[in-house]
Amino acid sequence: MSDKPPPKKKPRRVKGCYNCSQRRINCDRGEPCQKCMKKGLQCSGLGIRYRFNDGVASRGRLAGKPVPVEDAGQDAVASPDSGSCGSNIPDLGQHQLYALDHVDSQSRFLLNYFSTRVAPAMGPFNLIFNGYRDLILPMTEQDDTVRNAIMATSASHLSLHYKEWSAAACKYRMAAIHGLNQRTNPSSAHPSLATMVILLIEEMIAVRTDFPILLRMIRSFVEMQGGPETLETAKPTPLSRFLMQQIRKISLYAGPFTTAAIDIPRHTKADIDYDNKHSRASCSPSKPDLGFLLTYLDIHPEHSPSILNLASIIHNAAQIYQTRAANLPREANAQLVRQFLAATAAFNVSSPGGHILTWPFFIAGAECEEVEDREFVTVQLKRLWETTGFGNTLYAIRLLEVIWDGKGNWARALKGLAEGFIM
Repeated sequence: MSDKPPPKKKPRRVKGCYNCSQRRINCDRGEPCQKCMKKGLQCSGLGIRYRFNDGVASRGRLAGKPVPVEDAGQDAVASPDSGSCGSNIPDLGQHQLYALDHVDSQSRFLLNYFSTRVAPAMGPFNLIFNGYRDLILPMTEQDDTVRNAIMATSASHLSLHYKEWSAAACKYRMAAIHGLNQRTNPSSAHPSLATMVILLIEEMIAVRTDFPILLRMIRSFVEMQGGPETLETAKPTPLSRFLMQQIRKISLYAGPFTTAAIDIPRHTKADIDYDNKHSRASCSPSKPDLGFLLTYLDIHPEHSPSILNLASIIHNAAQIYQTRAANLPREANAQLVRQFLAATAAFNVSSPGGHILTWPFFIAGAECEEVEDREFVTVQLKRLWETTGFGNTLYAIRLLEVIWDGKGNWARALKGLAEGFIM
């Protein structure tokens, strides 16, 4: 036996403050750093950063205390069967682990995987605010049903690359559905709605066929709660507004695939105030509701050109679908398709926020007739798969091939053709 003491672990090098690391710029390592001060941001300083949710831990040594979530991470990937973290999946990048001793290691990994891999792909920008990460994810500390839905989504995303995660995805999904069925407390409206939205995202990622059921559940639930105005404005919170924005987004994207799309009019006082602030007319059935995107003008004003480009491209794709669904002559869409292709030649998947353009590329691609245009759309969807890892991107390519080989009105046939939900 050697008498030498074990070697001391080298302290982890702190490269800069949290804001600079998220913005991917070099930090001057000041406290506060000058780059945060010039940007008007509150500098977190150097060292490990913790975020606290609104709840408290119910078990373990943190019982009764606010729950810290460590933002500085390790290179670690959990195996679904090991019960601990390993490093057998090198190509998934860095994953940050929750510093919660009362949550098992697999749960910590899946919750963190949602934060670092799934949530960023659901919004155009991820620097300051991401509702899935900053509003819904903290609910998992106090709500097992929301937690199970999020873990199911992470496991489903992983299962597209590593089949051994399929069983875990099924287990957590069934647990979330069971938890929804057991809800009796009226105060659980927002957790229930968040669970259904997350489960719908899980359906979209895994490309499964139950999405019409979840759409009907969301629509019925909103009606039972007194409609969108009650949910959004009776007790207005950032969470309630974010959830309704996401449901409006889902309604827009679900329309071509199912008659169960959620009809949520944009007519509340909060909506009118927002439209007036940004000099926009309230949305009508012929004008898609893009409030879920335009709200980022307030959050990320520095990205205003990108946000407006994204909104214009999505609006263009919606017009293409509406024109085809109305069975107008194909020539009526020719100009819209040319506009779409010209816009996305300059602003596409590689542009800031471009990873949310799966639906527009699918819709516009369905109307493309030229081989080179179809190849361009296919390349963009493949790049989206490489960026997000969401199964709906590959499914969009397969469904486009069916549409291109067929005849007749693809928009009217889509409800019968689609087996998955593209968003």
